[in-house]
Amino acid sequence: MNAVIQAIKKRRSVRSYTRDRIPHEVLETLLEAATWAPTGANMQQWRFVVVESPEMLERFITVADEQYWAWANKQKDSWLGKIRAQLDQTLSADDPDYDPVFYGGSAIVWVIATRSGAATECAAACQNMMLAAHSLGLASCWVGFGNMARTDPELEALLELGEKEKPLEPIVFGYPKDVTEAPEKKPAVVKWL
Repeated sequence: MNAVIQAIKKRRSVRSYTRDRIPHEVLETLLEAATWAPTGANMQQWRFVVVESPEMLERFITVADEQYWAWANKQKDSWLGKIRAQLDQTLSADDPDYDPVFYGGSAIVWVIATRSGAATECAAACQNMMLAAHSLGLASCWVGFGNMARTDPELEALLELGEKEKPLEPIVFGYPKDVTEAPEKKPAVVKWL
């Protein structure tokens, strides 16, 4: 099988990481892969914020986790609340340090669209980073709940968002605790003309 197709099929979202730090040079490689994503007129309307220091990670994790549990306690009867409750129970059973948002990863990356309309291009940059991470033995997870960390004004200020800038949901990267197979995917629904 073609190596690119194989990486696409094998890469999966991982929600449990070791505490091993990712070398700075490896993070730079991921960011370089991101910059090779396609953009209209090669405008590259993005920038990146990488959280890698243990102290900063702890700050973002603490705020996001507090916000997450406040949200989760209000969602117990919703379909999403039930799904998350099952996930939390499964993942936290063996891990007293369970982190329900960033899953103990060792780096968080925000891709920030620097102009309106650039979110699609930024999403392509995110996918490039996640595939590159997979090829380097890292794991990743695009975490919508990660933006809960932005509720803290000090942490939000660290992103230095300009007036027209919009961050996508952050991606957590790390070394996976367990390697499991990617789930089967449904065939595409296609109309051929």
